[in-house]
Amino acid sequence: MSNTHSISAEHVVLIGGGSTNALTAVRLAERGFRVTVLEKAKIGNGSSSRSAAGIRAQFSIEETVIGMQYSEWWYAHFHQHLRTPPEMSQSVIQQNGYLFLYEDPEQAAPVWKHGVRREMAQTWQVARANVAMQQLIGLPVEILEPQEIHYRWPHIEPDRLAGATWCPSDGFLFPQMIYMEGFRRAQELGRRFAARNGSDRSDPARRPHHHS
Repeated sequence: MSNTHSISAEHVVLIGGGSTNALTAVRLAERGFRVTVLEKAKIGNGSSSRSAAGIRAQFSIEETVIGMQYSEWWYAHFHQHLRTPPEMSQSVIQQNGYLFLYEDPEQAAPVWKHGVRREMAQTWQVARANVAMQQLIGLPVEILEPQEIHYRWPHIEPDRLAGATWCPSDGFLFPQMIYMEGFRRAQELGRRFAARNGSDRSDPARRPHHHS
């Protein structure tokens, strides 16, 4: 039984040709598994090619903040991890920051709607507490006053704001680059990609090259 289990564990079949399976295929291949990826249509056909792909570390759970700090670092070094040829390297992360705006409780609702005002005040209080926690573990996040928000982003009117939180290392990803480069690296390691029609997209590096 143990020998049978060992043999069957050597081959992993992944269903779906998106970013998650592209990177999973690379990691499994690096660890010596035989990997086949099955996709019903084409690479990135599902949610990977439709995602806004925001990435941020501004969360309220310390472990999540740490995990997302690692994720942002990992994607910033993506091509080193996947050994991308220099001529093929394109940025997969744009760290242009995340800005969260918080409304002034007194501006958020009429004076008789005490519940709404109380909820808005509590939300802003929690946001500031989260920033204190995030800063303690090294996240470059700031609390901004309304006038500072307007100074940095003049198109934002500050009158109705209590403040904001801003983290410049947050941003968004480029999913197409992630899954295309992920599968390139997986195929380079000898792994297979099977399309809907059953064809086997083998390693491009093994195909004959014609030079002009």
